[in-house]
Amino acid sequence: THALAQFYARNNMTKDALNEYEKILNKKPDDLNAATMLGMLYQSTGDMKAAKKVYTYILGKNPKDGRAANNLAWILADEGKKSDMDEALRLAQTAKDMYPDDPRIADTLGYVYLKKGLPDNALGQFQMASEKLPGEPTILYHMALALVDLGRTSDAAGYLKKSIAGTEGFKEKPQAQALLARIQSGKKK
Repeated sequence: THALAQFYARNNMTKDALNEYEKILNKKPDDLNAATMLGMLYQSTGDMKAAKKVYTYILGKNPKDGRAANNLAWILADEGKKSDMDEALRLAQTAKDMYPDDPRIADTLGYVYLKKGLPDNALGQFQMASEKLPGEPTILYHMALALVDLGRTSDAAGYLKKSIAGTEGFKEKPQAQALLARIQSGKKK
C-alpha cells in the first residue's frame, strides 16, 4: 500500500520503498502517484537509467504530467548529451506550462537553457526561482553559472558566496567552491 511505501521512504528504507512502489505499480499500472514516487526514489539513489524509464512510462500515460516532465528534463540536461537538449527543453516547458509559478520548475527550465547555451534565458528563470526561494543554494549556484556565462563574474561571486554559506545539504557545494576559487584567482573556465 501507499502508506507502507511512504513509511519506508520516510525512514530511509529505500530498497523496501522501491519494492513496495513496484508492487503497487504492478497491481495498478495506472497509479501515476506510485510511479512518480518510484521515479523520485530511483533518482535519489542515483539510478538515472531506472528513473528515466519510469518518467518516460508516466509521460506515455499522461504527456502533460508536469512532475515527470520536470524530473526527466533535469536528468537529460544534467547528463548533458547535446542530442537530448531539445527534448529536455520541450519537457521543461511542459512542466512550466503545468506549474508556471513553481520555483523548482523554473530552476529546471533555467538549467536546460544554461545547458543549451542560452544564459540570458536561464538567468530570467533563475531570478524567478530565487524570488520565491531566496536562500536556496542550488538556485543561487545556478544563477552564478548563468552570470559567469554572461561574463558577469563579480556578480557571480556574490551568488556563489551565498550558495556555499548555507549548512543544509547542497550537493553542488564542491563545484560552487571551485568556481568561486577560479573567479577569485582571475582564471576563466
